[in-house]
Amino acid sequence: MVQHAHQYLEGDQSAEAGLPRALRVLIVEDSEDDAYLLQRQIERRYPGSYCERVDSQEAMQRALACQDWHVVISDHTMPSFDSLAALQTLKASGKDIPFIIYSGDLPEQDGVYAMRGGAQDFVYKSAPERLLPAIERELAHRKAREDKARAERSAQRLAHFDDLTGLPNHKLFMERLRQQLAEASPVGMRTVVCYLDLDRFMRINEIFGYAAGDVLIRQVGERLAREIGDKGLLAPVGGEEFAVNRSVQPQKQKP
Repeated sequence: MVQHAHQYLEGDQSAEAGLPRALRVLIVEDSEDDAYLLQRQIERRYPGSYCERVDSQEAMQRALACQDWHVVISDHTMPSFDSLAALQTLKASGKDIPFIIYSGDLPEQDGVYAMRGGAQDFVYKSAPERLLPAIERELAHRKAREDKARAERSAQRLAHFDDLTGLPNHKLFMERLRQQLAEASPVGMRTVVCYLDLDRFMRINEIFGYAAGDVLIRQVGERLAREIGDKGLLAPVGGEEFAVNRSVQPQKQKP
């Protein structure tokens, strides 16, 4: 009972840290016994984890293509494969997965070389107590990278798109308009800009509330976007105003 309670508390701490309750672990190992011991070690801390063992480049490539792994743990020396080849296989897949070497006969110089090549850590099998902290540290680093990338994408979107409608904001509209003007002039195209204003929009806010007004703005934006498609530019430029831009071919004057 004490052991189960300890596992439960550790699971809660992992969840609070943003780590998964169960892991998907790709084990690159030629020894079934060593892979089994490693799996038991992981499952004691993370019950319900899924581990898969591979011992060749082809098997590793298939496993990487078929599953989203939390971590790759690789032995260093195997008859037909090694940790450096496994690391290159992971890098070739383009996936951002922590790679940890777990070996009993890894020269320290090779471990440093592997880390310079992209491995996150190397742990000796004689010190198994270091493995789970290394996994959790690298998972936390991966989550931090993902959170940073997500925040950057969100900031980029907020800088160029309207939060309410999802349409390009006024700044992006003007950038695209300038680009369109530069492209249209040499080929004789004309650019038309129209402003659409929703009449008596403030009365909707006053009578039904601002939430209803927001719904109306979103619906108008969606309908205009469907009508315009890729034939022009559309952006909200005020509380109830939209700007529409289209390039048109001027009609030739009849003689």
